[in-house]
Amino acid sequence: MHTIKNLPGTSTSGHINQKPLFVRHESTNNVIDNIENKYYPSLEKDVILKESILSAFHRASVFCNKANRPDFITDGACQKSDIITMRDRLSAHIYNMPDDLEKELDEAKADGDLVTVQRIYAELVAKTYQDPLSLQEQTSRQTTSASPETIEMISETEDKYIEGAPTFCGEMSYLFYHFLCQEGVDPNEMRVICFTQKDPNINPDSLKNHALIIYSSNEELLKKMENYCGVGEHHAHDGSYSHFIDICTERNQEKDVLLLIDPWNRDNKIIDPLIKDDVFEYIKNSNKDEQKIERTLLKHLVDTILIDSEVLEHQCDFNDRYEASICIDTFIDSSSDDSEGDYQ
Repeated sequence: MHTIKNLPGTSTSGHINQKPLFVRHESTNNVIDNIENKYYPSLEKDVILKESILSAFHRASVFCNKANRPDFITDGACQKSDIITMRDRLSAHIYNMPDDLEKELDEAKADGDLVTVQRIYAELVAKTYQDPLSLQEQTSRQTTSASPETIEMISETEDKYIEGAPTFCGEMSYLFYHFLCQEGVDPNEMRVICFTQKDPNINPDSLKNHALIIYSSNEELLKKMENYCGVGEHHAHDGSYSHFIDICTERNQEKDVLLLIDPWNRDNKIIDPLIKDDVFEYIKNSNKDEQKIERTLLKHLVDTILIDSEVLEHQCDFNDRYEASICIDTFIDSSSDDSEGDYQ
């Protein structure tokens, strides 16, 4: 659970000028405990969603080797070549995908159906990380006439994954997205989104980015993000970060569920804006307008994720920094020359 050690101070203009110090999630078990202990009010409004997210975190715990996360210590050092190997495997799955799946993907791209595009890409990422023996058994089941006992045995192994396989935030987000789909969460209520550093002093090829999942029970809100935030890194609209915060603020707090799920980030794995903690009370005491309070809180919470992921620099004043850009993530062939820079 996030326990506030120090509250932020304010500048003379009333801006927050110090990041609050949270007790970090040191492992996936921490966020699992928080879910079970009813720490997230939004999840208590939807028991099925709560159980689905809980199960997905249990399944994601096998991927403990969070590549290029400087503050996450693993048993063995992850080399750059390790993630390249996984992306080469992903490229092979993309290149060799079944004809019917390729046709569905091409049609979805042509129609601008981002939900189907992300769902198919998530399936391919999941196959990349699946245990090779498990995949062989799946193929055997699909191509041979097996007895009911054999089919049952194979079904028990088809969800096995390569333990400790390296993941960047992009791979981890799509794996988690796939788990949520398997647990029954409607893909129309989710998007993988990508934040990218905006700094005119940095070469565009060196800008850092971070992928995570947004869940909203209000599907129209997600469609609005596609229009006002952009689709694909190179098509993000100017002011997309402000648009994103504004759109999230427009939700019906009594009716809609809004969550940011960041399974790769050690800190703030679930952002639930309904948590009314000391940070909320501090912001509330500095503002009278309810919409401004909500917007300030949301921006503060998202800023915290992006600072931890180095997309935003930690500066004294939260309102005196280059904003990130945000877009709905798109299908990327990891075999492309630019792929090594994706999801840093």
